[in-house]
Amino acid sequence: MESETIRTKETVNFIGNASESNTKIRNLVQMYGMIGHTCSMIGKIFSLQILAILITYMSFTCERLLSVRNETNILVNKIIMNYDLPTTMRDQAKAFMQLVEAWPLRIYIYDMFSVDITLMLKFISVATTYFIVVIQVVHFS
Repeated sequence: MESETIRTKETVNFIGNASESNTKIRNLVQMYGMIGHTCSMIGKIFSLQILAILITYMSFTCERLLSVRNETNILVNKIIMNYDLPTTMRDQAKAFMQLVEAWPLRIYIYDMFSVDITLMLKFISVATTYFIVVIQVVHFS
């Protein structure tokens, strides 16, 4: 019988060693803030262009951004709940959590609808309803 090899998944430690002087979480907070500001500016400046390319790649990209935001939220929560880490690192993670909650990373078109997978489903729903109405009108005339 062959011996089975158990492979472990190596993970990258993005926050470094636990110490009072470690500021990597603070750096992540600054990067996340810049990403949130960029999403906000994209929505304000490029609303018409986003509406024009909505049917293509944009909705899926925005949906992926939202799922990464949710994953970030979960990972930051794990750092906060790890009581073995120094208080300063946990405090930085709490500030990061507040930033994640403040910047939802949603891109809005004309401040009316969010660009994500639900918008695509709404378009499909409207098109299907319109198609059914057209079939009924053509059938009865």
